[in-house]
Amino acid sequence: MAVTVETLDKLERKMTLTLPVTAIQSEVDSRLKKLARTVKMDGFRPGKVPMSVVAQRYGYSVQYEVMNDKVGEAFAAAANEAKLRVAGQPKITEKEGAPAGELSFDAVFEVYPEVKIGDWPKPRSRRRPRK
Repeated sequence: MAVTVETLDKLERKMTLTLPVTAIQSEVDSRLKKLARTVKMDGFRPGKVPMSVVAQRYGYSVQYEVMNDKVGEAFAAAANEAKLRVAGQPKITEKEGAPAGELSFDAVFEVYPEVKIGDWPKPRSRRRPRK
């Protein structure tokens, strides 16, 4: 997974994530197989629905879930690795022109500002002078 981080504004950042298609497709296949064991459809016994029928009916929604999960995991891992404190949810869009066998995404988000506390002055003595 390739990651690049750009600074757009004072607090706004843009991260480009690249994920391999094979990892996403293998996860989609495993989730469809798991779903095929429990899905009920007219004309088929439970668990005996052909994989092609399950993929045709539920393939899009399963692929959407997997993409959402994988991109979210990749973003969280990359932000943690880059030691970014993300404020809010990122706006994620698919990027065109990715190399073959890979998917690219742009995530635009804001980070918390870095606050540095300076030296505090020495406390003054609170004792009252004796009379």
